[in-house]
Amino acid sequence: IRGAGNIIGSEQSGHIKEVGVELYYQMVQDTINEIKNEFKQSEKWSPQINLGFSFNISNSYIKDSDERLSLYRQLSHINNLEKLEEIFENLEDTYGNLPNNFKNLMYLMEIKIIAKELFIKKIDDTNYGFVIEFKEDARMDINKLIKFAQINSKLIELKPKSKVILNSVPDKHQKINHLKEFLNYIQKNLLVS
Repeated sequence: IRGAGNIIGSEQSGHIKEVGVELYYQMVQDTINEIKNEFKQSEKWSPQINLGFSFNISNSYIKDSDERLSLYRQLSHINNLEKLEEIFENLEDTYGNLPNNFKNLMYLMEIKIIAKELFIKKIDDTNYGFVIEFKEDARMDINKLIKFAQINSKLIELKPKSKVILNSVPDKHQKINHLKEFLNYIQKNLLVS
């Protein structure tokens, strides 16, 4: 009804304003690929992560818009946790303590890196926890996962189409820590080499 709008212009509002042009285009492309069912086995695929909170690099933290866009671009290409930690430590040294929305971005990137290693296609925040959807080619010991789910039936539920429901607490930051602990458990105990 409203038309296409000015997708990269200054009067555009919504997601693009919060995440930057390049990261926004990558998110749009990921969504298009999922709709077309073209999640091919390549290095370019990226997990879709919805943690239920907003994230951005505010212009009050980094005033120069070119620097912010450059940082978004740099963050979108990071594929290991050590490099991510190094970038955020350097930012704190340069600009001071990270604002909450920026910390949220760090949590998102951290979980995205781990999710890619675990062949997780999608993580969605819900009122009761997270819905985690694995790619069909995930390298996981299914028998161990089933056994873990049987022992921890209040913690996780296995669903059709490679989905796991991780039940969690209502507090956002505890919920994120709970998710990271679960992903680390999968990484250490359930992956098949």
